[in-house]
Amino acid sequence: MSRTTKLSVAYLAALALLLGGSLSVQAGYATDPAFYQNVPADLSAYQRGDIIRVEKNVQMDDSILHGAPGTAIMYVSEDDLGNKFAATQMVFFPTGATNPDGTWDVVIWAHGTDGIADRCAASRYESLSFELSIYMPQEEGYRWKTYGAVVRRILGQNYVAVAPDYAGIGPEDGFNHYYIVKQPALNSTIDAVTAARNYSSQVGTDFVSLGHSYGGVIGSWLNEAGTQIPEPLSLKGVVSVAGGANVATTIFEILSDISTGGYPYLHYVDWGIYHWAQDHGKIYDHADLLGPDLLPQVDATEEACWDDLFGSVYAHLAVTPEGVLNPNAQANLVAIGYFDAVAQSLDFGSVPHFSAYSRQDPLGQTTPAFLKDLCLEGNTVVREVRNFTHDQMIHSAELFNNNIWPWVADRFADLPAPNECSEILAE
Repeated sequence: MSRTTKLSVAYLAALALLLGGSLSVQAGYATDPAFYQNVPADLSAYQRGDIIRVEKNVQMDDSILHGAPGTAIMYVSEDDLGNKFAATQMVFFPTGATNPDGTWDVVIWAHGTDGIADRCAASRYESLSFELSIYMPQEEGYRWKTYGAVVRRILGQNYVAVAPDYAGIGPEDGFNHYYIVKQPALNSTIDAVTAARNYSSQVGTDFVSLGHSYGGVIGSWLNEAGTQIPEPLSLKGVVSVAGGANVATTIFEILSDISTGGYPYLHYVDWGIYHWAQDHGKIYDHADLLGPDLLPQVDATEEACWDDLFGSVYAHLAVTPEGVLNPNAQANLVAIGYFDAVAQSLDFGSVPHFSAYSRQDPLGQTTPAFLKDLCLEGNTVVREVRNFTHDQMIHSAELFNNNIWPWVADRFADLPAPNECSEILAE
């Protein structure tokens, strides 16, 4: 952890309010904090998807999930170096009739960025998102409750909702969180379904990934996983809502452009590179990527969650076009290695891909070219384009009811997937 920067006295006081003993009385906690503690130090005897512990009947936010209880599961996954680590998730079961074999189909809910600290894990909170938005206006804080509302939508379609935390977030075991690093995120998402099946025989083998923002990137990684998905699991399709299309392009052309307002995410990317380099024996300094305007917030970014930082730092941070990135960042060999490790393949094979993106969303600027590349590689692609903001995309009942859910139902029914590649390539 870098300790070379100094934060403002005002910010340190604010962060101390957040981090200094207030968690035990924090409104919005669902899962018992003890669930994430005392993780076994040696996981070598476990297989991927094995369950470490379970907390049943976790009570969720009535306004979001209508009181649907969740099941918190801690399970075992593996990083790209073969190291086992503990991961956490929430699983929710529908109340409708099962399939003839006694199981329900599964939808993975891969949420967007929530931070890189253990306390940011979605499974800790009753609305599946960090809730202590004390620095944000109330009208802004509501939007993250949509993540819980997505689970309600999944249950309304009579699917099991599997909602994993990201690799390294949740269990208090010291494991690094790799922000946007493919293999740990991919493995822990797949293993979440295996763990859910180990918990209940009513969890089926067929699944679809539904992801927003960073979760949409994970969906693309799932799409290319192929034989990495163990039998009897079967990935039927991937839905990416406002997901980033190309990681390197997104970082250097979208997030680094201060007019898009996306530069705060560069802090999480920086920590992703830092942890990846640390575990792969490479030397990396935060200044290799970040410019002078962002370096002072490095330590705070590691400890606080997205709403904390957005409201207490980013909303008041003055940045300049020249102060966001190190001008030599794209030539940094460690960063290049990281971007190679997270690059999305175009060889998605036979798994159908549904992309929903917006003309108003800066991330949507990279999506058309990405979809063309997918089509050129022979993939099956459909798209829906809206004039929403990045967050409004996941709010839209119209998008879900008229487009996403019919497409998902057809994938579970093994119907031929529609393909809009001829139109996409003609543009």
